[in-house]
Amino acid sequence: AAQTLPVTVIKANQTITFNALPNVTYGVTPITLSASASSGLPVTFTVSSGPASITNGVMTITGTGPVVIAANQAGNDDYNSAPAVSQDFTVAQTPLTVVVNSATKVYGAALPAFSGTITGLVNGDTLTATYSSTGTASSPVGPYPIAVVLSGSALANYSPILTPGTLTITQATLIVTANNASRVYGVTDPTFTDTIIGFVNGDTQSVVSGAASLTTTATLS
Repeated sequence: AAQTLPVTVIKANQTITFNALPNVTYGVTPITLSASASSGLPVTFTVSSGPASITNGVMTITGTGPVVIAANQAGNDDYNSAPAVSQDFTVAQTPLTVVVNSATKVYGAALPAFSGTITGLVNGDTLTATYSSTGTASSPVGPYPIAVVLSGSALANYSPILTPGTLTITQATLIVTANNASRVYGVTDPTFTDTIIGFVNGDTQSVVSGAASLTTTATLS
């Protein structure tokens, strides 16, 4: 007589082929991941660690540093789940150029507003630039460096290349006015005097060396 014997179906094993991922720079366009399973079943991806996210197999870089991506295939009625295969790579900082604009001011005047140009920001990032100089309102005439300090949550993703500017302090203008004088006809000219205005920073006429040469076209006769 015919017999019915139990049959046990053993699932087949499968493997995943997931090639190495290259190192990238922050700001790279989203990357479509690719891997295959020996079963022909679709492979999914997850971020094991690092600054990245994956949506529908497309990886977006969100920061810098090491990243580990795992490829998975969960199996089905015919195949066991495949051993996960991981690939790691590094996201490098992207260069950022900051050029500080030079500025000029007159001795004794207030410092101008410093500015600069930032080039290389990506992913809609924003950074705050704070400018400063060793020159002050009362600093003597001469050149002074203008420096910049960057801040912001995205700063770690960039490698800044900073070009400082120069604050040039120029001389203030002094106005020298000859004082009026009088004398009697035929008498020697009196000593002429002058008045100087335009001093700043609490300076007085003592900072002026020498004296003005004051003459007249009038003669004794």
